[in-house]
Amino acid sequence: MSQPFTPSAPVASPETGPRLLLIDADEAPRHALAGHLASHLRLVPAVVEGDGGGLSAPIAPVVVTESGSVPEALAALAGCPSGDGWDVVLLGAPNAGAARRAVRALRVAGLDPPVIAMIPPDGPGEDADTVAWPAGVTRTARPARLSTLVALLRAALAPPVDGTAAPADGFDLGPYACAPRARTLTDRHTGAVLALTEKEAAILACLWGADGPVSRDDLLARVWGYGDSIDTHTLETHIHRLRRKIEPDPRQPALLITDTDGGGYRLAVSPS
Repeated sequence: MSQPFTPSAPVASPETGPRLLLIDADEAPRHALAGHLASHLRLVPAVVEGDGGGLSAPIAPVVVTESGSVPEALAALAGCPSGDGWDVVLLGAPNAGAARRAVRALRVAGLDPPVIAMIPPDGPGEDADTVAWPAGVTRTARPARLSTLVALLRAALAPPVDGTAAPADGFDLGPYACAPRARTLTDRHTGAVLALTEKEAAILACLWGADGPVSRDDLLARVWGYGDSIDTHTLETHIHRLRRKIEPDPRQPALLITDTDGGGYRLAVSPS
């Protein structure tokens, strides 16, 4: 569902699903995007406790709340009885400077949800943006593809699925003992240790924590955050290199499997 932001608009309760604040001064495209997101963000990865570990569970539709600016959003929030804020913020800005000021205003007001900032590659009146962004902020291009935004928002609303999501002693992957935090794969028969890069360890931990295949867009969002430097072949290159490390025959992978239906990836435990 999508709702205009007015002082009387209630912030969604947990029963109505995650709460997304969409900030953009351009009303028409903002409202159109709000409708698209409300329609597409109906399934968000969630943790369900049980023998299966982290599972992907359906939840209520995301509630999208619109605002033309941070001050307008804060004023409306102050007029709401709950005043709980939002679970994630999607921010449209004309340039990096405006986006940074908006993020700073949110943080000063005591709001610290993840922020996805949509910024044109070459915003008007700005020098090259080379300063690191604050923690919890992901930058993406403006205009952004809907599939990209959906993947980023799902990643922001999901529990962490990096190396810290794996158990302290790692997990078994075919003949290997995988330790994402240490970035190693140890052959349980020979004791040989394979070193993993940071991204390789994060990919394995992400796939291990999922119940079924993980889409390409979700992997890019969770492992790389859709940084500006990511090109269309980055994930495939890392998957190829990882398979050369762990698979007996990389041409016929038995551990890191490509999902033929959805185009994502999953892990399969091969006989040890």
